[in-house]
Amino acid sequence: MRWTPSGAVTLGITAPDSAAWRLTLDGRTVARGTVPPATLDAPSRVTSRLASASTGWVRGSVELEADALRADDTRWFAVRVASPPTVSVRNEGGPFLGAALSTSGRRKASRAWT
Repeated sequence: MRWTPSGAVTLGITAPDSAAWRLTLDGRTVARGTVPPATLDAPSRVTSRLASASTGWVRGSVELEADALRADDTRWFAVRVASPPTVSVRNEGGPFLGAALSTSGRRKASRAWT
């Protein structure tokens, strides 16, 4: 995953009863909630939009309330937080390439090398 500097985490949770969940970034709780009972065929889905003030690799976890089988209570993930890439177009790229990239708003003008 890559965030620039925000993104989203989508959870799919299956549980026979409602289940509390907690989402952390770098050890800090950033979202929490409860999902209704769900099966493997139709898991409960939750999407949280998040942002990080840190750059580089950020560790995260999704934790469910503890049960008898502790090994599956936490799922770990990592996300890279970085600025969006910039693109430079040289003149020999042609007008079509420049026009296409200008629609994204990330184009940085440059001159052709001679």
